[in-house]
Parts: sequence; C-alpha cells; structure tokens
Amino acid sequence: MNNNRILYLPIIEPGEFHENAVRYKRGLLDALIRAGYEVEQCDYLNIHTSPYVLFDRIRTSITQWQPDLLLTQLHGPDIIEPDMLRVLRELRPAMQVVNWSGDSWEHSLVADGMLKLLRHVNLQLVASPAVLPRYEEAGIEAAYWQIAHEPSIVPLPDMPTYDVVFLGNVIDEKRRKMLEMLRELPDVNVGIYGDWEHADGHNTYNFAEGESLYRNATIAIADNVYPDTQSYISNRPIQAMAAGGAVLLHQHVPGMFDLSGWVAGVHYIEWNNFDDLRVSIDYWLKDGQLASRKAITQTAKAHVEVHHSYDRRVEELFGELLPQAEKA
Repeated sequence: MNNNRILYLPIIEPGEFHENAVRYKRGLLDALIRAGYEVEQCDYLNIHTSPYVLFDRIRTSITQWQPDLLLTQLHGPDIIEPDMLRVLRELRPAMQVVNWSGDSWEHSLVADGMLKLLRHVNLQLVASPAVLPRYEEAGIEAAYWQIAHEPSIVPLPDMPTYDVVFLGNVIDEKRRKMLEMLRELPDVNVGIYGDWEHADGHNTYNFAEGESLYRNATIAIADNVYPDTQSYISNRPIQAMAAGGAVLLHQHVPGMFDLSGWVAGVHYIEWNNFDDLRVSIDYWLKDGQLASRKAITQTAKAHVEVHHSYDRRVEELFGELLPQAEKA
C-alpha cells in the first residue's frame, strides 16, 4: 500500500518539559520526512481539552487531508477510546492504523480496554516483546519495534565532566537506593540528572545536554527496573552508546541480545547487583583500562548508528513490519 501521507500522533507529555519535548523529540518525525513521507503531526495530549475537541481535530485531518497511515502512540484507551478510533477508521477505510507503545507497563499494554482499542488497528508495535504472546492469543497483529536514538538537533552545550554519570528519574525505591550508593562512592565524581532531590540537574528531552554529559563522562550507568517481569530497555543506553564517550555499565536484562543486538563485554559491561556495580566502576575507571574503554565505546557507537537510528526504524516499519501485517 502507498503510505505517502501520515497523520502522526506522538506522545508529548503536558507539563514542565512539554516545550523541550516539542522542540527536541523529533527523531521519528524527521526520519519519516527524510524518507519522503508527508507528515502532519497532532500533539493529541495537549489538545485534549475534551474528547470532542480532540475527535474533531483528528476527524478534520482525516477528512480533509486523506492520510494513508494513522501512526499513533497510545498506551491506553483513556484519551482515544475504542469507539472513537473505530469511527475515525470508517472515515477513510483505505487508511492503515499503526500504534506504537514504546513503554514497558505490561498491565496497561494488555489490559482489557487496551485490547479493545487494538482491535481497531492494523498493527500494534511494542518495545517490550514479552507481551507479544498475549496479543497473539487475543488475535491482535503485533510486532517488536525498538526505541531508537534521538539525535541532537542543536549544538552541544558545555556540560560538566564526571567520572560516572546517570540520567534518569527516580521511579522506584531500587533506583533511589542505587543513586544513594553512587553518591557515597569514595573519590568518584558522580553526576546525576533527573527528578531526584539530590540531583545535579534535570534535562528531560534535552538530548543535546544529555549527549554532552555522556561524551564527557568516563562511565555511564543504566539499570533494569523490571528484572523479574519482562524484557525491556529504555532509550537511555541507546543515547549513551550513541554519544561515543562513556563506557556503558548496564544491569543484566533478560534477552538483551534479542532486544538490542548488544553483547556484554563487546558493546557494554554487565552488572547484576550493587556489589557488582561498585567493583565494575572501580575497575573501569582505572587509567589502564583506557584502551579497552575506547574499544567498547567505539564498537557500541558504530552499532547504534547502524541498527538503532530512526532512519532504520522507518525502513523496518515500511519494508518489513507493515508488509508482514498485510499478509497476515
């Protein structure tokens, strides 16, 4: 099918960091445009003054602009309800609908309301493949589609240099304890950026600041917030690897190779618990590991550039995933 016109509904959260997200979270949008597609973006979370206002906005775009593809990022049926999506599809039966859930909340991805919504899409894409068997049981066409690197679109700012850097918000007590542990490391200069009360700053969606921090640091830390429930990685390790500066120390993730193509010891260093992490930090900060650090960071950066760009994701979507869904 010819998908030249795309109506794109990305998740751009309202609130403090909305302006940053609108300005800098452009990776998929720009990749679609580079690939030759006409794209109209609808900031649906921020025009949701009422369901009727949102419905009228999307209905107008579909009836007047006649998109070939409706590409949404919906994590639940609360904003765009199943009946609303059904009616929108009926406005243009030739229009395909693809939803991408780039998060990891399994309970919401397979909740009854979400499954009802997904019965009105041609293809559901997820960054957490653990839910795919549930979709198969429900008769919903679905596939794995990983998050990708958000490139900086402005010059990199001057940011501090740290031995160890962590970017991320405090989303549970385990992460809080990890940040407290990092702060207590003797003779290690640690930078923490997120919504923790003792953080050095907060640069959510400011990918240029994040890249500068990762480039300047010796070590970048990433954890696994779902060690026992599902296979998932966030965008943080992808951003860290793409920067090409810090060597990444990532907590063990089940199925890491299937999720990313990364091999421990080649693209990153794996740790399991805080004791492992302390030992790894001490080891990889040593001057004698400079050559090994550079070899790993260069290999990781090259891999991300080839396999984890949004240009590659667009190729996957239109060259592999949509054709497979059409045959199903």
